[in-house]
Amino acid sequence: MDDCSELAIKKICCTCLSKERKLFQLCRISDGVNNLYLLLSYDSEAFREGFYKDTASLFICWECRAVICRIARFRQQACIAQRQLSFIADGRLDINAQHCLSHLSRYHTTSYKSVISEADAVSDNFIDCGANNDIKTESEEDIPLSELHSNLLSDNEIETQDCKLNKESKFKKKRKLKRELYFSSAKMSEHELKEVLMSKKTSAEFVGSNFKCDSCIEMFHNESDLAAHNTSFHTERPKHIKCEICFIYTKENLHQHHKENHYNKHNCLCCGFVSYNQSVILAHLKDVHGVNLNVTVKKKTGRRKSDALQPGVQVHNDLSSSDKGTSYLCKECNKYFDNKNQRWKHVQRHHREGHKCITCGKRFAFKNNLARHQLLHEGPPPRTECPVCHKMIRVDLLKVHSRIHSEREQHTCVECSKSFVSRASYEHHLKYTQAHAATNILKYKCTVCDKGYRSRGELRDHVNYQHMGKTQHKCPICGKALATRRCITRHVRRAHDGVKESARDKICQQCGKAFRDKKGLREHELIHTGERPLSCELCGCTFRQSASLYTHRKRVHKIYPPAKRIQLV
Repeated sequence: MDDCSELAIKKICCTCLSKERKLFQLCRISDGVNNLYLLLSYDSEAFREGFYKDTASLFICWECRAVICRIARFRQQACIAQRQLSFIADGRLDINAQHCLSHLSRYHTTSYKSVISEADAVSDNFIDCGANNDIKTESEEDIPLSELHSNLLSDNEIETQDCKLNKESKFKKKRKLKRELYFSSAKMSEHELKEVLMSKKTSAEFVGSNFKCDSCIEMFHNESDLAAHNTSFHTERPKHIKCEICFIYTKENLHQHHKENHYNKHNCLCCGFVSYNQSVILAHLKDVHGVNLNVTVKKKTGRRKSDALQPGVQVHNDLSSSDKGTSYLCKECNKYFDNKNQRWKHVQRHHREGHKCITCGKRFAFKNNLARHQLLHEGPPPRTECPVCHKMIRVDLLKVHSRIHSEREQHTCVECSKSFVSRASYEHHLKYTQAHAATNILKYKCTVCDKGYRSRGELRDHVNYQHMGKTQHKCPICGKALATRRCITRHVRRAHDGVKESARDKICQQCGKAFRDKKGLREHELIHTGERPLSCELCGCTFRQSASLYTHRKRVHKIYPPAKRIQLV
């Protein structure tokens, strides 16, 4: 298969063969490749054809992505149901206490929502008999009007109070019944609590974790999550009290409740699972046994009535916490968001085709991004001459450019002795330089080769150029396809302007030789250490530079790699 065919496959959905839809790389979706192979296992020939394909070249549209996610959730539900059936067969779970896994619901009303009255309609055979004379019944003759009014009000108040009490009692009974059916809670003594904390600290999983908090005995995936945890919970704040057990700062009115929760012990009545956190036991019941005990409570909040009645809005109430938050559910991928705006943006980016540019065919999630992009097809923006340096500057950037010629405060980095003309550039240096950054700045990882990049734009340029054979960057003079905008600037300066860059601050610490980039310095340092990290897989010869290995393969083994063809988009 030639390169053109490979590029054509990358523009087609691998499950519905649609060409004009917004596509996602299948290997970047959670369990996307596994779910596809599971569907292909129904047909042995299709499974064999799909098994030998490069997963990095498979793309899927937004509609098929949502269908695969729903199939994966249904498969998980079927697995939970089979475990429940085995528990019922073994007698470990009562069949009457089993919770239905179906998400379908019904609504029944016993009264009319509206009553149509025809009291004002005049009939054909109506005879006017004069003024209306109310006829009192025997029970109303001796009762004053004021007393009747007071009795009526008191009856309404009593009925309202009874209704509220019935609702509260029903909710409490429902919550208590569910708790007693699936898990039990007990209080631990001081000695038992110390033994539990010690067993958690000495567990092999906690000891071997790289990112952990020794105060509250929690583990984290990376350093940034641990830093955010310490900032949020272990930083002293006004009107907060420090817990003597986990050293977390809690509000004064919630401190006693937080402290009492440390002594709680919860046992799963289905399988004997033990947890010391109620949210963990609730998650265990939901994931393993398919029982959802997060009871929904309707309370008056600051939201509008239309928000509360909108589909996808769920109010989560944990049985142990007094803080209630509203989450907005995306029905396509089952993710929750803090507000409607975040959910809407997520849906537009991941589950809709977006707005298409009629000139180049590129799609955008929002209209303002499309309008900004269409300006590129209208030609270069107007320019004007700077009165100081006589450079041709864009009209909209002339005010920013004029700051270069004015006196500004210099910001100097103490560690690397670099100076910056603005506070923004200095902060950018501190944030995105590996020597100063507090966290890993290469947080955007390529799913194919696992290389890290600082931004989504850099990752996109890498995937397009290295793995998909296309790019949107080209030299304005000779039209050469390049990987990034930075490569264009360097190419124009070296190839067309004839500028030879001098050696800068990349200096070898042993011989004092200077280099203009890190790659040259790194390859030079191998001379002093004697290392030859690259080796030929055919004859075993070792080399310091990749260029030397490339030349060796061509001259000795007659291996000529095909020329890489990049398509401009």
